[in-house]
Amino acid sequence: MLLLACFFINTFSLAKDTEISLSKNVIQKIPFDAYPKDFTFIVDDCKYYTSRVEADILSPIIRDFHFSNLNQKSINIDTHNLFPDCNFSDFLSLLTFEPRTVDIKLQLYFKYLFSYLGNYEECDKIQIQYNESITVKNVIQRIKQKKLVYQLNYLTEEIDFVANHFYEINKDELKKLDDDIIEMIIFNFH
Repeated sequence: MLLLACFFINTFSLAKDTEISLSKNVIQKIPFDAYPKDFTFIVDDCKYYTSRVEADILSPIIRDFHFSNLNQKSINIDTHNLFPDCNFSDFLSLLTFEPRTVDIKLQLYFKYLFSYLGNYEECDKIQIQYNESITVKNVIQRIKQKKLVYQLNYLTEEIDFVANHFYEINKDELKKLDDDIIEMIIFNFH
């Protein structure tokens, strides 16, 4: 018997080690609706109830709160009415883990929420893709949209465009931009 055991151990030592993990797809099968709705997202004064597990999935910040304070049962998110046409329920629908197509408004909204909630991995996955090229008529709107969720260094393409077409841009629209953006345009080498 001992000889047989030694044979198997020696045979296995010849095999290559392999990596094993649970499938990420298994999370789609978790019945989140069966968990108590014991966590509240308060978004622009509206309440959205989820389970603590769902909140932990969406936000590393909330997950960290739960490790330090088990009594953390809500989070307030004030979007400053930057996304009037968006609903937090759309964001929560991401917990189905099913891919979905969303318009530019929801892309910006989701990116804002992921950033606010400290989920930079998901935030970085959302790369805003515009259907049309930059034009004199749409560049100011693009700057305003991107400024909601991006740092100024992500506006390079738009800033360069405005600097190149400065005399064609509507000056009343240009005046509505933040001072830091106007400064970037003025000091742009174009």
